[in-house]
Amino acid sequence: MRYFKILSFIALPLLLTCTFFFYDEYLLSSPKTVENCIQKMLPKEESLVRVEQLQGGFVNTIWQVYTSKGRYILREKAKKVSASAFLKDIEMAKRASEYGIGPELIGTNIRRQQILLQYIEHVDWPKFKKNDEPYKKAMIALKTFHEKMPSSRRFDKSDSYAPFSYIFYKGKQMKEELPREFSLALQKLESFLEELTPWLKEHAVLCHGDFCKSNVLLSKDLSPHLIDFDSASIGDPLLDIAKFSLSLPKEQRLELFRTYLGSSFLSNEELRHFEMIDLSVLMLISTCRFDAAQNSSQEEKLSKSEMEEILHTEKPLPSFLKVSFKDTSPKAKQLAALFALAEFMKRSEVLEQENVHF
Repeated sequence: MRYFKILSFIALPLLLTCTFFFYDEYLLSSPKTVENCIQKMLPKEESLVRVEQLQGGFVNTIWQVYTSKGRYILREKAKKVSASAFLKDIEMAKRASEYGIGPELIGTNIRRQQILLQYIEHVDWPKFKKNDEPYKKAMIALKTFHEKMPSSRRFDKSDSYAPFSYIFYKGKQMKEELPREFSLALQKLESFLEELTPWLKEHAVLCHGDFCKSNVLLSKDLSPHLIDFDSASIGDPLLDIAKFSLSLPKEQRLELFRTYLGSSFLSNEELRHFEMIDLSVLMLISTCRFDAAQNSSQEEKLSKSEMEEILHTEKPLPSFLKVSFKDTSPKAKQLAALFALAEFMKRSEVLEQENVHF
């Protein structure tokens, strides 16, 4: 009986803790609970009409909110992060709103890790040749983001920088299973980082990290609004420019770089800097696609020898942009990674032959 009492004394708090955990993680995620959370964040004069969950969120669960007076977007962390990390998300959303480069921040729920934002009635991006103004406005908004976002880190020899830190972390885990060219590319990338490090120690900023058209909404007056700061990290500001302009011809990309700098002229050192970061983006794509293929539950994949055979073919390989993102098979991911890797190797050889150094 004595042992039974001791066991009960231990088990009861444990049971209550588990019950609270499941209640918090599951019951509070119900649509009705989400609606209650939203109503508390809305302006007092507005009442909730309906809520619709949107597809496509990975880091966040996204809800479209309809009220008596308008629309909003609710972003809730799909997997909870640390309190400090979420507070940084709030700070970025707040500053983006204050500086006019992001949707207005309406409300937050720190416990549930929710952020309620103004809904941006947006339009499709025009072709660059037809109207390049929205692209240039995006560069100005990006410059504001880089200058105004919170960054409290001091830089020293131990610091890591985006996109290099992620590539090395993931790449070195996979390189034994990948073609030899991947290891050679990592070595080249290390030399780029070594060359850029003195500059990065002085000029690294908080980068958006996933700066692409889908994360820059164009309002009806073609003003850009930045969203989704979940990939933000300290790194080279050119990362965001290179990623945003990835599918554009080189001259148009450099035109956006000049817009960002507020200059009509690019020095040889600036051109080399852009090329090194552009090459690092190719390696970022290659690393991410290889990693996604390896983590796929499907078994049908290219072997190491098959990948090497593709890389060593005499015929020019297509651009990785030709591989549709809608094809989520491991082979498609591997092919996109191989094409990006091949382009990296080809362009890095040209860069190495140049005498200009950063």
